[in-house]
Amino acid sequence: MKYFERLTADEIEQNIAFVREHDNNIWWFDGEKVSFRSPNTPTILRTIMEEPDTTINELCDKIGINRSAIQKQLDLLHKKGYIVRSNDGNGKWHVVIVSSI
Repeated sequence: MKYFERLTADEIEQNIAFVREHDNNIWWFDGEKVSFRSPNTPTILRTIMEEPDTTINELCDKIGINRSAIQKQLDLLHKKGYIVRSNDGNGKWHVVIVSSI
């Protein structure tokens, strides 16, 4: 019983922390807080969320970094499970990680 009490308390604490967090660089994934070192990563994620049809070239123009840097970020985000490709064959990315804002 104590195990379940602690589990419930931990979940409630995480939910409260999520609601109180107001930082562009803080995200949540699978019950864990994620903070990105690069300010470009949250910008990429937000752009994909707001404009699912965006291209790598558009991301380059918006963020101001080169194509290989964008591709490296996308590969890393995909590897970690933060973004996934849609199953309908349209090639769009979908953001799985959740912003604290």
